[in-house]
Amino acid sequence: MTIDVAVSRITLFSVFMDKTAEFYNAIGLNLQKSRGEWSGEYHYLDILEHGGQRIFFEIHPLKSGLPVVSPHGLGFDVENVPEVLKKLMEMDTPVSRPGNPKMYFCCTLAETRDPDGRTVTITQHGKVKPA
Repeated sequence: MTIDVAVSRITLFSVFMDKTAEFYNAIGLNLQKSRGEWSGEYHYLDILEHGGQRIFFEIHPLKSGLPVVSPHGLGFDVENVPEVLKKLMEMDTPVSRPGNPKMYFCCTLAETRDPDGRTVTITQHGKVKPA
């Protein structure tokens, strides 16, 4: 039996919330800072739409000293890997294979880490566009 399942929410907890939002915005998200209706705390939110599906991508504060328990790895398909890598390197983000993403048979791929240490894979399918 198959069950139809779709992702509807991705919530990250971050010690470096502002830097983490800047990191994901450089990849192509449009995270906006807002105050939570229930908690009153600030967080970042973008509502992604893909194939008629809405996905809430959120970043919430994590108190210093607590372990990062959100996903240890995320992946994003982008339109232009070299352009994203250029933005990340301007932010002094360490990038694997900077300026020369590894070519696979299916896509261009690069890896980096967000400010909280999560591995982030950035891929681009099709022909690579110059930055």
